[in-house]
Amino acid sequence: MQESIIRKIAAVIDGKVVFDEADDAFCIDKSDGTRIPFAYESSGYKKFGYLGLLISIGQLAPNSVLFWDEPENSISPKIIPSLADIFLELSYGGVQIFIATHSYMIAKYLDLRKKSNSDLLFVSMQKNNGVVNIAVSESYNDLQPNPIENAEEHLYQEVVNKVVEDKGWQV
Repeated sequence: MQESIIRKIAAVIDGKVVFDEADDAFCIDKSDGTRIPFAYESSGYKKFGYLGLLISIGQLAPNSVLFWDEPENSISPKIIPSLADIFLELSYGGVQIFIATHSYMIAKYLDLRKKSNSDLLFVSMQKNNGVVNIAVSESYNDLQPNPIENAEEHLYQEVVNKVVEDKGWQV
């Protein structure tokens, strides 16, 4: 499991994380031979790099736990599928993962790519009149209420309405 995930991370960040003892800092040795200090790297790549470091030093091993709040922040939408695959592979390897997200993409990729016998659960928490309502589902599609899905549907409807208005169509 670990080597497979390390390879996936290296593909995303186009290199591997190393510790430069001379600079007393972490860097990414890029596949083209350049070395980029973490201080100059994007925060999204740093996230992947730190995840790889946790795996390589044995901190994300079977029976360990990972808590990650909004992993989609500072990550290009085009690499979110890779992040979802890494989360799934970690979970299949025995790492318990708790993700707090507002990202439709992460939630949907996790749901689409999970194994049929997965223990993955989707949880929605909403506060109404001082009461926290909690919903739990094995399927993202069946999670109700689902504020992420509702926001996506609202945006879609606004786009459709704007196109109809701009084209002068009658509905």
